[in-house]
Amino acid sequence: MKPILQAYIIDFNRSDNLLDAITNFFTVHNDIETLNHTLKVASEAQRVAKLYDVDPAKAEQAALLHDISNVIPISDMLHVAEELSIEIMDEERKYSRIVHQKLSRAMAEEVFGVTDSEILCAIECHTTLKANSSLFDKIIFISDKISWELPGNHQYLTDIRSKVDELELIEGILIYLNNIWDQKTKLKLIHPWLIEAREELLKKISHLPSGLSKPAQRALSGSGLWKLEQISKLSEAELLQLHGLGSKSIRQIREALEMKGLSFSNKS
Repeated sequence: MKPILQAYIIDFNRSDNLLDAITNFFTVHNDIETLNHTLKVASEAQRVAKLYDVDPAKAEQAALLHDISNVIPISDMLHVAEELSIEIMDEERKYSRIVHQKLSRAMAEEVFGVTDSEILCAIECHTTLKANSSLFDKIIFISDKISWELPGNHQYLTDIRSKVDELELIEGILIYLNNIWDQKTKLKLIHPWLIEAREELLKKISHLPSGLSKPAQRALSGSGLWKLEQISKLSEAELLQLHGLGSKSIRQIREALEMKGLSFSNKS
């Protein structure tokens, strides 16, 4: 473990049970607020993962780890990130709190021994999302947002939750990203990853093939594909393994392809 992190594991008793370990970690640091938020995100991530045919146990792991760097004082975050050789963008130097997503990834590796790249990538972009994000990234990102308990009435959060439950994941994410974009003159800055993610998803929504059924469009909205020709070059196994689509979604897409005289590739 990197020496800079030693100060944050004093009195921490690591357990093979990640939930117990995270509970102990935040309790030792007297950060019950982050612990409570983390538990809500973990519960939500499991629920949303099931909706989109993604491993709920894996989603829970990523959610439990997503904010572990909150134990580092904001004033120290840039220094710790530099000591960990994390690439820091100019925007992150201007608003250091946002680097916590990268710090959480590093701490998941260094402190909790996480090696799963899918979990690590999702942690790293859980605040901003990013271009070319996976379905798993999107689930952790949106689970974080819909777990917020903000004072007052925030219709956009209600709308996001509804879209997620209706299997309109991209639309739900765009509600959040557009809400941030609409406040660009009021905010200190907008992270480049968020800008790139928003631009990509807006393009994606506009290019979803009209020949697909709505259920199939919903399934593809969580992957990196939206053109029939792209889809037909892949095998069912590749869609299952590489793009995180479940068996129900695969069946819907197969039917949509057949309507256009296309089919999945037969390659093994």
